[in-house]
Amino acid sequence: MSLVIGISGPQGAGKSSLLKELSARGYYVDNFKVSRQVQSDFRFDSLEQAVETPDMMMAFQNEVFRRKYEHDKANKQRKSEYVLTERSFADIVAYASVWAWKFEFDKKMTTYETLEFLAEFTKKCVVAQEEIYGGTILLPWMDHMVWESDKKRASRKDINIVYTNILSFLQSKELNRHNILTVTAQSIEDRADQIEDFLRIPE
Repeated sequence: MSLVIGISGPQGAGKSSLLKELSARGYYVDNFKVSRQVQSDFRFDSLEQAVETPDMMMAFQNEVFRRKYEHDKANKQRKSEYVLTERSFADIVAYASVWAWKFEFDKKMTTYETLEFLAEFTKKCVVAQEEIYGGTILLPWMDHMVWESDKKRASRKDINIVYTNILSFLQSKELNRHNILTVTAQSIEDRADQIEDFLRIPE
């Protein structure tokens, strides 16, 4: 059985590049892009279609959760010592919160509906995070990075709120035994070194 480690962070923070470097160092990595896969299966041309209405957004987020849960539960059964996977349930909650509060701001959802949806959604993500992952690596956006527009991802202006939402989820009292590393290095090589040091720490 593998120890699954989630690589979390806002859009464009370098998760895929980091996983590529870690793969080159011999780690088993899984860069399953769950949101993109669900968008494709729903035949959406862009993320905007997935969050066009409150009902569509909630259906989309619940399907993202289901796919990620099944995929990473299977990852635990691999024979590798570690499985390093792109995104965790912290990311899924973070984006669900962004969309839900935008609908509340636009008066397409009431405050009660927003809170009710997020309370239920967050609860199941906390349970899944504890069940699936042996730790989470948080990758922040850094000023030296170059933003690349992509219609399949959230916009540049949402980076800070997404990061704050991820951090808030990981710092929740329900996850107080969860191992978390916040990456501080800038280069891909130094980031990978920092993660390798983290993985060497005994549980």
